[in-house]
Formats: sequence, structure tokens, C-alpha cells
Amino acid sequence: MKKILYILLFVPIALFGQTSFEELIENTSLNEGLSAFYPFNGNASDVSGNNLNGIVVNAQLATDMYDEIGSSYLISTESYIELPNIDLQSISLNVWVMNPHGTIISKHITASYNSSYILYVDEDSNQIIAYFTDINNSVQTAEFNLDLLVNDWNMLTMSVDSESISLYLNGQIINQDLGGIIKSTDYSTLIGASRHASGVIADGGHGGIDQLGVWDRALTSEEVELLFLGVTNGCTDSISVNYNDTANVDDGSCLSVEEYTIDSLETELLTLNEEATTSLSSLQQALDTWNTTIDLDAGWNMFGYGCPNPIDVVEGLSNYTDKISLVKDNNGSVYISEFSFDGIGNLTPGFGYQIKVTEAIEGFSLCDWYVNDIPEDNIVSLQEENASLQAELDSIYGCTGSWACNYDETAILNDGSCYDNDMGCGCDTPLPIDGYDCYGNQLIANIGDTIFGGIVFFIDSTGQHGLVAAMEDLTEGATDLSEWGFNGYEWGCYDEYEEGADGTSIGTGYQNTMDIVNQGCVTYFGGITAAQAAIDAEINDYSDWYLPSTYELIEMYNTIGNGGPEGNIGGFDTGNFPYYWSSSEDNEYYALGVDFIEGMTLGWLWKFDTCRVRPIRSF
Repeated sequence: MKKILYILLFVPIALFGQTSFEELIENTSLNEGLSAFYPFNGNASDVSGNNLNGIVVNAQLATDMYDEIGSSYLISTESYIELPNIDLQSISLNVWVMNPHGTIISKHITASYNSSYILYVDEDSNQIIAYFTDINNSVQTAEFNLDLLVNDWNMLTMSVDSESISLYLNGQIINQDLGGIIKSTDYSTLIGASRHASGVIADGGHGGIDQLGVWDRALTSEEVELLFLGVTNGCTDSISVNYNDTANVDDGSCLSVEEYTIDSLETELLTLNEEATTSLSSLQQALDTWNTTIDLDAGWNMFGYGCPNPIDVVEGLSNYTDKISLVKDNNGSVYISEFSFDGIGNLTPGFGYQIKVTEAIEGFSLCDWYVNDIPEDNIVSLQEENASLQAELDSIYGCTGSWACNYDETAILNDGSCYDNDMGCGCDTPLPIDGYDCYGNQLIANIGDTIFGGIVFFIDSTGQHGLVAAMEDLTEGATDLSEWGFNGYEWGCYDEYEEGADGTSIGTGYQNTMDIVNQGCVTYFGGITAAQAAIDAEINDYSDWYLPSTYELIEMYNTIGNGGPEGNIGGFDTGNFPYYWSSSEDNEYYALGVDFIEGMTLGWLWKFDTCRVRPIRSF
């Protein structure tokens, strides 16, 4: 089936800010699935570590995209580069080209289905074309019109997997179509050439070529863009407070609002602690200064008034009135306590005074009143604020994992306390006794039991109902029209949309099957449909079998198939093409199936493909 799309623009982009391929591979996901990399630095050696080294045939070394002499190749008449057999089911090819004409990369025989893939420029139509042959000998193609400017390097990327074939130009996707599994062939991959049907290598390409990378998977659009733009490190999480919209590789620096808030609080607490320590220390020093005491001898003495605020001389000396005869300031004014005569008024901070006492006074001090009158909240407020901030920080920490038994929905930052001991019946609850559910209800069957005509693969929450699969695949009336090496059934209704057969969840398989049968679906090549084969089945005295939905098939894989705890006890095929039909339709051309090697949903199966059928029934 040939699928063709056209894009009407080819815009060569001048190179700028490129990161070396080696740096990209080392620091990003581009090292995953890398099969080969050819920098063409004077030879065609593969530097990926897989030793898929190429042989240069008459191609000339040339200046590369960085103006380095002898670091790219110029392909011309009777020249090419032969690589080993790069035989992959999925592939990504990324290459820089200048003035390309004819074949760029191929594992292809002209006018033959015995081919794998090719990327080339058609000089007659001025189109760049990428296509591959799938395992059904169908050719899937993507192509687009181009207007090449001379002497410009452009990056071309071709990727193929079971979902799609995609083409990129200078990091941007320009065409995409249906994919598939690439057909395996046993000959080498060529740069700048292809093969005739006789197998002879033919001249087929011209132009500059540099930095070819090959992966065994389809690159993502983000990875292709990264190959073109290079690495810019930074925070790539758009909801982080330090998001960098120019970064394309996350450097782990992202800060969430919560983390930023916590950092701010911790900084504020640290600053406040330092300020509190300094302030309290200063206050203590001042208090120590104000609380200075002296001893007075009987007769005349001198003292300095060092308290921070003035005070009436009578009030300030009230503790010593009975021992004071006279106080004189530097203006000659006096205070005579015996006659309650006050000519001084207030004691002034920083001034000195003469004092005559009738007897010696030990521990003479004038600032007791000030120290004792300081409000408590003015002294300890900093300590209280510290304690409040610390309590706020403590409340932020807790278990933030929603999966955990001790999940704290009010916590912002994980404190490492999360745990999960739910073994199937809830947190802190042991597993049930064999034969019973978590609530003590007796079960009538267990997963893997052979009962009710098949093998149990699903039990509902009541423990009383479930689903069983037949012990073997159906074979009666099956054919091998797809040439996959086994007999199967068409899904049917090709080029028709089946009303109602769109359920995918557990419990929808029966209704899907009835919808298919009641519509009177017919097959493309003759024979019965997969749904009809399931409905017609009589197995172990049961005749109410039907075709499972997608998630019913996946449940079978996860319980009694390869993904089950006891392995493939259901006896599903895991050889070549282990594809099983579901009753779930995708569209008028495709229906969904499941690969029973990996449990993967298959969305690319044509309705006329012949796949295996394992019917199920409910109990």
C-alpha cells in the first residue's frame, strides 16, 4: 500500500552554534539505540563502538560543515561508500548533505520488493524521497518537493518504526506517514549508490555527505531538533521558577515553587538567626555597660551618668537618698537631699557629677531602672520569630509520594519517610489466606486455574466472577494469506467502519464481537472473520466464546502470558509474528492486536491481515 504526501518547501539553513555529535551522544538520550556513527574524518570508520566500519570506493575527501579540510566525503560518478549489513526492524538515519542528487543512503534493490530502505533525491521530479519495504512487502513512502540552494549544508533525518515513517529537514518534521516493520535483507548498506536486480552496485548519487548517524529506533522530534541545534544546558521545566526557554537539555538545576520557597525561608531563618545573635549580643553588651557599678567612699566622689535616657536626679538617686549629702553638676547647680532641694533637674547621659556621701556605698549603680523596665517582648521577639520560622519549615517536610501509605497531602518537600507495605489488601494489612479475598470472602477460582472450559486470567473485585481463555488458539477455517508461517483469521470489514466495535477495556469484548457479527462483516480474501470464528467455537462443552477486547488481551499477557508471574502458562505463541487479534477496531482499515512477546498493542494491522485468535468466555 503506497502512501504519498507532498510538502512544497525546502529551506536550507545556515549552520550556527552546532554542538559536536560526540558531545550530543555523550550527554543526551541520543546514545540510546545508537547502532553506528560515521564522522568521516578521513575514513569511513564507525566510532560508536559497534565496529560497523565502511569501505570507501573512489569517494574524495572534502571540507566539512565546520570548514575542516578532509572531514567529509564528495560522492560523484563511480564512487560510493559501502557499509556492513545494517539490518534493523526500526531505524533512524541522520545525515548532513550538500547539493545531493540521486541516492543518499540505500539498502535497496531497484524495482524489487527484496529491499529494506532508501533515502534519495529524484532529479527528474526534484523531490526528496524516503521509503521502506515492510514485512508484508508493502512499500511505505514519504516524499516532498524541494528547491535546493547550492553550496549549503542541510541535515536530513529519516525514521521508521511500527507507527510511522517520518522525514525531517534541519531539525523540523516535514512529512509523516504510516509505518511498519522493515523487511530484513542480507546485503550491505550503501552511501551514494544502490543495486540493480542482479545485485550489481550501480552509480546513483552525487554531492557532499558528512556525519551519518544510525539508530535502531525512531528518534523523537525533540531529539532530531537537538541534533540540529546542539546542546543548551539549563532548566527545561516550564513550571519551574528558573525555567530557561532556550535550554534543550536539562541540567538538573530546576527549582519548583515549593523548593524556592523553602530555600527562601531557610535563607531568611539563617539571616534572622545571625541578626538575632548579633542584636542580642549587642544588647547584652549595652546592658553590661549600663549596669556598671562603682564603689563610693565616704566624703566626696565623682561618677558619670551612662544610662541611655535622662532621669530626674531625685528619682535616679532615690535608692541612696539617706546616704547623700550633696550632688553638684559642672554648672555648679546642686541637689541637697536633706532639704529636698533640686537645682539640677535631670541627670544627663554622658555628663559627670560630684557627689558627697555620709558613708561608703558599695555597688553604686544608676541604670537599674532602665534595664528592668525594658518590655520583655522587645528583648525576646527575635527568638520568638526564629521559633516561628523553624516551625513553618518543619511543617513543609513530610512524605510527598501519593503512592505511599503515609502520604501527607500538606507536605511540600519529601523528608524520605515514605513507605508502602500494601501487598494487595491495603496498607499495614497482610495478604489474604489462600482461597479468600482481602475481605474474607471465599474465592471460587484463582488466576491460572483450569476451570469453566479454559484458564482463568481475570477475577473481578467480588471474587465470584471473571474471565477464562481457551487453552489453545483457534485453527478451524484459518489460513496463512499473510504468509507469516501460521494459520490465522482476517479481522474483516476492510474499508468499512464497524459501528460499536470500539470498546478496548475489560468487559467490552463480548459486545464488540456481537457488533462485528451482527453487521455481517465479510473478509477481503474469503473465509470467516476472527469474531465469527470465536462465536462459532465449541470448547470443553462451552459455546459462549467471543473475541477479547484489547485490554482483555493485555490482561491475558500480564497474568497467563509472557508478562505473568509464572510465565507463559497460557501457551501463547511467542515465535515469529506472535500477533493476536482483539475485537477492538481502530478505523475502517485497521484493527487492534497485541504482540504476545512484549505485550505491545499493535495499531498497524490491516483488517485483511491473518492473525491468531484466542477466544475467551466469562463466568
